[in-house]
Amino acid sequence: MSALDPGRADTARLATVAAIWGAASLLASLFLGGLVATRVGMVYDRATGMFEGVLVWIVSVLLMAAFAGSGLGLIPEINFDLTASRAAAWVGVGAMLLSLLAAVAGAMSGRRGAAQRVGRE
Repeated sequence: MSALDPGRADTARLATVAAIWGAASLLASLFLGGLVATRVGMVYDRATGMFEGVLVWIVSVLLMAAFAGSGLGLIPEINFDLTASRAAAWVGVGAMLLSLLAAVAGAMSGRRGAAQRVGRE
């Protein structure tokens, strides 16, 4: 969008909208990933369903770390402001916990659907 009309582009607003869209799509995809993992596996019990959700989350975190790590070499210079880094770290921890909850909630929802399908709940 900024390439179309660079003078009128509000980059801060674009960054905010992109961050919100990225967060919402990540949470939705983790929820659906957990749901599909338990429905396809026909998981009935709660412990296995929770384990499936955690596994979906772990695989997604590992893939994101690999993709982010492969792009770090392209950044010419990285500077860290320690006061801003502390706040960003807490936001990151909160985001990771929220994404874990989304994956586990999807897995538990899929487990319930699989259990209802075969008459175990």
